[in-house]
Amino acid sequence: MGEPLKRGVGSAGRCRLTVEEYLSGIAQQIVHELEPILKVKEVTINSALLGSYTEAAVRRLIQRVVAPMHVSTGAVIDYPMPDQLRQIDVIVCEPFPAPAVFEGGEFALVPRSSAFGIMEIKRSNYSDIDHELEEFATDAPKIAATPHPDVGDTRPPEWHCVCTRRKTFHPPCQTTRRQHGSCHLP
Repeated sequence: MGEPLKRGVGSAGRCRLTVEEYLSGIAQQIVHELEPILKVKEVTINSALLGSYTEAAVRRLIQRVVAPMHVSTGAVIDYPMPDQLRQIDVIVCEPFPAPAVFEGGEFALVPRSSAFGIMEIKRSNYSDIDHELEEFATDAPKIAATPHPDVGDTRPPEWHCVCTRRKTFHPPCQTTRRQHGSCHLP
């Protein structure tokens, strides 16, 4: 890994790249797709609009990665139903073993058995973010489907996405990010 496959032009007239060059190119494209999240602040300072746009942009990117699976926002339902459903920014799901209910646009109420991953998206690194992400990490295993033991994948079903240029996080948030997965924009 890392050795050039052969610099120059391949048999189909394409330039051959190392694995690192190939993955770096993909990473640059992903970052390029997320740059508008930071630029929209030049148009509005309304935090609700900024958050909604950020969530929609991240869902669009995730949809490209997990297709043909579905990407929704809404809630995960299960029996017994809680008094109040938790709103989830991103739900990666499939219409089996059970389809989503009350589905419209990106919104869906997804049965737990069909929710394979969930994500909390934050537009900024505000003071209470540590507590909110810890709470999400604690609740997530009870919300999304657990991996089948034969799959051998024991990673937690939740991810956090904090879309900010700030590279440092409060110490509790750094721990949460290491344990449960997180990303931030460079």
